[in-house]
Amino acid sequence: MVLGLIISFGIRAQQKTNIEKLNQLSEQFSEDWKLKEARVIEFAQANNLDVRFKTEDGRIIQMIDVEDGNPVYVSTSNLGAAITTRAYELWEGGSTGLNLTGEGYNKLGEWDGGKVRVTHQEFNNTGSARVTQMDNTTGIVDHATHVAGTLIAGGVVSDAKGMSYKATLKAWDWNNDLSEMASAAAAGMEISNHSYSFGGGWDNGTGTWVWGGNSSISPTEDYKFGFYDNLSRQADIVAFNAPNYLITVSAGNQRGEGPSNAGQNGNPEIDGGEDGFDCLSRGYSVSKNVLTVGAVRETLDYNEPGDVLMSSFSSWGPADDGRVKPDIVAKGVDVYSSVSNSNTAYDSYNGTSMSSPNAAGTMALLQQHYQNLNGGIPMKAATLKGLVIHTADEAGPDPGPDYMFGWGLVNAERAANIITNDQGQNVIDELVLSAGNSYNRDIYVPDGVNELRITICWTDPAGIPVTPQLNPLDAMLVNDLDLKVIDGNLNSYYPYKLNPLDPAAAATNNEKNAVDNVELISIINPDEGTYTIVVEHDGALQNNEQAFSIIISGIDEYTVLPECSSVLTSPDDGASEVIINQWISWASATFASSYDIYFGTDGEGLVTPTNIYNGENVSTNGFSYLMDINTTYYLNVIPRNNTGTATACDVIWSFTTLDAISEFPYVEGIEGIIAPEIPDLWNTQNYSELEWLSTSITSNSGNNAMGCYNSSGLIETEMDNWFVSPPFVVELGLAYPVSYYHRNFQPTHEESLSLYWGNSPESSDLTNTIYEGLNFTGSGWNMVEVLFVPEESGVVFLGWHASSPTGFGVFLDDITVDAGIPVNIDESSFENLKLFANKGTLNIQAGEKWTGAELLVINLMGQVVFKGEYVQPTTIDLNQQNGAGLYFVTLRKDADFVTKKIILTGE
Repeated sequence: MVLGLIISFGIRAQQKTNIEKLNQLSEQFSEDWKLKEARVIEFAQANNLDVRFKTEDGRIIQMIDVEDGNPVYVSTSNLGAAITTRAYELWEGGSTGLNLTGEGYNKLGEWDGGKVRVTHQEFNNTGSARVTQMDNTTGIVDHATHVAGTLIAGGVVSDAKGMSYKATLKAWDWNNDLSEMASAAAAGMEISNHSYSFGGGWDNGTGTWVWGGNSSISPTEDYKFGFYDNLSRQADIVAFNAPNYLITVSAGNQRGEGPSNAGQNGNPEIDGGEDGFDCLSRGYSVSKNVLTVGAVRETLDYNEPGDVLMSSFSSWGPADDGRVKPDIVAKGVDVYSSVSNSNTAYDSYNGTSMSSPNAAGTMALLQQHYQNLNGGIPMKAATLKGLVIHTADEAGPDPGPDYMFGWGLVNAERAANIITNDQGQNVIDELVLSAGNSYNRDIYVPDGVNELRITICWTDPAGIPVTPQLNPLDAMLVNDLDLKVIDGNLNSYYPYKLNPLDPAAAATNNEKNAVDNVELISIINPDEGTYTIVVEHDGALQNNEQAFSIIISGIDEYTVLPECSSVLTSPDDGASEVIINQWISWASATFASSYDIYFGTDGEGLVTPTNIYNGENVSTNGFSYLMDINTTYYLNVIPRNNTGTATACDVIWSFTTLDAISEFPYVEGIEGIIAPEIPDLWNTQNYSELEWLSTSITSNSGNNAMGCYNSSGLIETEMDNWFVSPPFVVELGLAYPVSYYHRNFQPTHEESLSLYWGNSPESSDLTNTIYEGLNFTGSGWNMVEVLFVPEESGVVFLGWHASSPTGFGVFLDDITVDAGIPVNIDESSFENLKLFANKGTLNIQAGEKWTGAELLVINLMGQVVFKGEYVQPTTIDLNQQNGAGLYFVTLRKDADFVTKKIILTGE
């Protein structure tokens, strides 16, 4: 009878919120907190230490316990954020057509290092306060206010708009958080954010580097990184008893921390060591049932994994037992949000403290969307966590998860579409596996599917921590579910798994996964046919059953026709001056598995266009096509699924590409825009952690310049970044003077900024060198003047390429392209300009007319090798510039130009 009661009690905890148990836990954790407080006060007084303090960099650090005679500390560790996670596509006017704002959603919570400024204008823009401080904590702090803004700021200042910008928020100080979390979960909380981490490794919050490791366990690295401890277990206990409650946690900012002599003379290594792995904060971030969030840079236009750029600080896994941690990444660099200085104060912060609310606020919209379609019933936490992982954008060096980016970048648009499609076919299911049984489901995969993806996720009973040791491999998984997919030829497919002993290695998928409570199988370009999903279990199941959630994409089992797409999202319908490499996309259509696209320049908007794409089928709601300049294009989209095509989708969208610039001089001074926007008609292509953006840090003239640098500080970073112009009309036989100003970020550090041209704005086509600005140094702004000589008449693009294996950054300003001037190889055409060459020496005779003219000698690479005033005659020694080669000699006086080519031979 007693055993039966225990089993029954566990089953209730699995499938619905166990209010009685959570209230018991709240009381227990509250008593534990009181004991910790007493230990902290006694230790702090005995050692003359502050219990709580703020560092120079704005972090809040508080002593929360004393373990083995050592203090334990906890420390705090947005429109661009919304774009990065694609939350904005769920907003009013977004591509999904859902028009979600968070209004009416009141199941979102925040625990942080102080009190939120609840009077800030971002929380009071709807006529009533949307943040409630739930405890009696005093001391309004920037960090808590910034996090709250990322979650729900109303967008009074548009760039600070939060993810769920009309939702309400409950806020607590982090004191006694576990007790308060259990109580809030019992009252129905569904998502909470925790932008703080527990001490470990190196820290210099006091101004002096202090190592928090235990030398008796390891003298070189802190065993607590990735270690499943009692805090990890307690968070899992709360989550297990509140299956609708997802705890969202920052991964920590420890990677690379430590003094300059770390790893030398017997000192412990920097956090994460030389490879950066194994520096995940202890405690909640290692828990199995939370969502742990790492930090990446802003991603405005995701096209491939390389577009997601890792921050310089985000802590990397693994968890000691090899579980994938962090679980996911979101924007954590330069996140602009509210702060507490006043009701109108804002600032930009960096950290996983910023990426965690970026993810949590985004998930609140997903939870709201699900409840709108399911009668107010919430997704279970395992469903929401599994869905976010299932739909993440691939990031990192290899397919599948890794210990840097986790499963990838949050993609709310894709997740919302799966929720929507669940109404037309069963792709989200919440199930229970009983001991000794298996789950089986046959699915049909149509021809042409890019990927079949199946994910299971479950809220696992809390694990039992092992004794403190360095990187124990003991699995913390209690109920081991196993996912497998079998195709029509009886081939078996297994989930991804990682190897903690080789953390940089690519994920494998050739055997069972016995450590993670998330399992994902991906089959790329699957054959058409029937596949069988199998979920089994290894070993006994605690409580004789385990609830789990399954998410599926890549199948086509709809029972209704798709609906039409509601709007063209990129570019806008009727737009003009569209860049020719613009990504073309439309709102995802309900119940659509693919789209037939009719696209071209024919039909004039009255008849379906067909001269480029005539019904070509694509699996995504967008495509790329390099268009012509000054041309109107038309597009008609017909959604499709296994039951057929949508009906009455007759709308033909149109837009016109930009015209090429033909009037000179063309001047771009980077003015008239709000940083960090880029000038109209220009585009950037960033293939490193850095990005081109406008900035007011420095300028040659006016207020702004373009900059490419690490916004986290003076940090050497690989640079591979392009700033690309609008198109220019050029003519054969003319040379176009191009000038611009540039400078480096650090005067003594070599940087490279070169200029190229090509026939399209794609960096892969910008291969023709105009000017090689390699390894330059020096303070202040320097002018570059070059001649661009086209190889044929037509349209060209100019691209500035910032490139360096370890650069601090470059700036660019005041770009000018002048009208073309005739270039003549036949000397008889200009009898008054005579050029003579002899062994690297150039002699110029031009007559009295040109006395006092500006004289430029430019080599084939576009470099100005001589600049001065012409006197009659002038002799120039070019041997120092490796004299042999082709040169352009230009005289410019008032409105008169003359340019000639000459070939010099060396000595």
